[in-house]
Amino acid sequence: MSYFDFNPNVPEFIPDPNCTAAEEEPMFDFNAPEFIPSESLDYDDDAPIPGLADYCKALKARKARKEARKEARKAARPTNKSLLKEVLITNFRGQDEFNLSDVYYKTESIIQKNSFKNNNIKATIRALLQSLRDEDLIIFSKRGVYKWAASN
Repeated sequence: MSYFDFNPNVPEFIPDPNCTAAEEEPMFDFNAPEFIPSESLDYDDDAPIPGLADYCKALKARKARKEARKEARKAARPTNKSLLKEVLITNFRGQDEFNLSDVYYKTESIIQKNSFKNNNIKATIRALLQSLRDEDLIIFSKRGVYKWAASN
């Protein structure tokens, strides 16, 4: 059944049986004086529309407030990188090596809560581990295994 098929829940238009099409009055009489443009009216296309400037200012202010709130929320939320550092230090500080699967287990739910629109959490964690490796905080030992850098 398509959208255009008969729907029994929607009442159909039922014309008045006592009224013929010739007797029905039109909704608007376009020959009425209010619909006929007057030659005496002088339209100024460059004239400002009253209230439009205030309306535009209000829209710009509203947009600025919305952006400020968005930035404040963003600044208040910790970054995924700082969260991963915190979890690594808290959970794996005493260990010489730690596995990628252990890191997934400890950090996946935390990062998912922080970046709720992200559907690739494991890829995000791997990218964050690579950035920590580039900062010489951790060392990639072998596939799926990381070590702490000697200076830490």
